Amino acid sequence: MIRTLRVYLNEGRYRYYSIPTPADIVSKDYTVKPVSSADSDAVLADIHLHSPDYREKAIAEFEEILKTNPNHAASCRGLGYAYLQKQDLSTRENTSSGLRRRTRKIPVHYYSALLMSRQGHFPITASCRN
Repeated sequence: MIRTLRVYLNEGRYRYYSIPTPADIVSKDYTVKPVSSADSDAVLADIHLHSPDYREKAIAEFEEILKTNPNHAASCRGLGYAYLQKQDLSTRENTSSGLRRRTRKIPVHYYSALLMSRQGHFPITASCRN
């Protein structure tokens, strides 16, 4: 499927059409707020994390952010995901503490549960067997 799509795109035979932006979108009032240094650094670290050659750099960047802001959810999530990508479950203490921070960010809880399941911390209980 991906190969077929690449061939199609490389041939340049596809068509596209310009569609005007609907008026109700243009007239909406949007607010702008400055991005914190930690947030912008976390975005850059996340970009590095998704490139295998820069994974170690991303880990160092996330850890640096967490030194000054230990409750930074994006950095906790990124660091935990980095350890999962590396299959490095030996760093359980660092990863678990990073992932279990009180946050409403769903990926943080997902990665925490994934890490715990890979480490065998979810025994099946009677209520789960049904």
